[in-house]
Order: sequence, then structure tokens, then C-alpha cells
Amino acid sequence: MGTFTLIPPMSLGNLNKAEKLSLLKRFMKLMPAGPADSGSPDELSAQDDDGVPALNISADQVTRMNAIIDGLTELTMQASSSEETPEMQQVEADRDTTGNYIVRRVLDYPKLPLAAERTAAQRMEPALRGYRDFANLPTAQETEVINGLLTDLAKPEFADSVATLQLAPYIAELRRLNDRYAELTAQRDKSRSERADSATSKELTAEAQDLLDDMCALANASSLLQPSEEARVFVRDATHLFAQVRTAYKQRSKGTPPAAPGTPEPGEGEEPASPDEIAAAIAAPSE
Repeated sequence: MGTFTLIPPMSLGNLNKAEKLSLLKRFMKLMPAGPADSGSPDELSAQDDDGVPALNISADQVTRMNAIIDGLTELTMQASSSEETPEMQQVEADRDTTGNYIVRRVLDYPKLPLAAERTAAQRMEPALRGYRDFANLPTAQETEVINGLLTDLAKPEFADSVATLQLAPYIAELRRLNDRYAELTAQRDKSRSERADSATSKELTAEAQDLLDDMCALANASSLLQPSEEARVFVRDATHLFAQVRTAYKQRSKGTPPAAPGTPEPGEGEEPASPDEIAAAIAAPSE
């Protein structure tokens, strides 16, 4: 087994997104900065410009790891649904309510209390009959169908009927809601397209794993071949960090129900993070 203290291997594949992000941030926080502005080695941090001379870790490695952490942070903050989804759902519900009010007021003209309103609505009924079930259409189709409804409602021959039925404010609101839904749809599609072009969490994790392994190997080699207080402290603290993470993972796993047949073992997949874990990981300090 030997007498040297070395940082043991650490698999990111065992961890959920929040645990993974927290580990990488804490790992980078442990790195000594170098001879300038010497203070307690425990309080120094890695510098992108100079790398970590005491551990023979290059500036490029430090810069790339910090970039991966930023990428994982952004991906972790992204909800499984698009950020536009909650507003889209509300706008969709509101435009259904508004559109249905307009259509039903016309189609149900026999129920109107005033003769003038019944006459006005009856005049419009043939043109609006085809919009009876517009709210049941797929949302993309519904947007276009509502545009057609708005076009029909704006026809000159219906101006007097719209005024008699006092539909103008509802028509204006329906137009606003439909335009807003189309705008949100375009924003969501653009966001999804941009995310599709960016690195995935799996890709970033694989790169982070390689970089973490390389950094640990360099730190171990430096502590053996170029002994220094900085290297000794880093090896000690990184070893303790990995032990803490493993212990926390095991404690969390004990509360996990038995996996179904064919479910990947820890290390082969990624467990979901809870909202509290995600918030804690994102809030963790990093360089």
C-alpha cells in the first residue's frame, strides 16, 4: 500500500448534477496560488494567469476547468422545461378564455337578452361557426386559427355588430394574447436551438473527469517529486474533500429505493438533484 499520502481516484459519474458541481467548485478552491501574496496555504486559490506552479498544473488547465464549472452551472440552472413555459401556459389559458367568450357570445345568440344583440350576433354567426372548437386545437395551429378569427372579426361588414355586442376590448385583448404567445414560442424555439448547439452536461462531465484525473495525478506527482507545503496541504485537503463527497453520496444512496432490473449502477448514470441541492451547488463559491 505504501507510505505516501496520495489523492485517490474520484468518479464524477456517481454524483448527481448538484453534487458534481459542488465538488468541482470546492476542488478548485483548494488550489494554492503561488509565491505571490503569500498567506496561509489553506486560504489561497488557483490563478488562471499562472496556473498552479506548486502542483505543476498549467494555466490552461485551470482556465478550462473554471469554464467547465461555468457551463455546468448554467446547465444546472436551466429547468427541464423552457423558461418561457410558465408564461406561455398562462397566456394560452387567457387567450382560450377570451376567444371562447367572443365566439360563444356570437354562436349562442338566442340566449342574448336584447333583440339588437341577438340580431347583431346572428349576422356574424355563419362566419364564426367554424371557430367553435378552436381551443381544442394543438397550440401551434390554434395561434394561426385565432389570427383567422381576428381577421374575420375585423371585416367592415361586422363593425356595427362588434359595436353592438361590445366586443372591441375583448378582440383587442385576444390579439394581444395571441401575439404574445407567438412571440414566446419564437423565443422558446430560439433558446432550444441555442442549447442544442451548446455542450451537454454529459460532454462537460466527461471532460471535467479527465481534467480532474490529470490535476490529481499532477498534484500527486508534485507532492512526491517536488515536495512543498502547498502540495502537501492540497493533497491532504483534496483527499478529505473526496472522502466527504463519498460519505455524503453513500448516505443519500441509503434512502434510494432498490433499482429496477437493468437500472445502471452508480457511476454509469446520473441521479437527479433535488432543488435544495441545486441551489446549494450554484451558490457555492468558485474562482
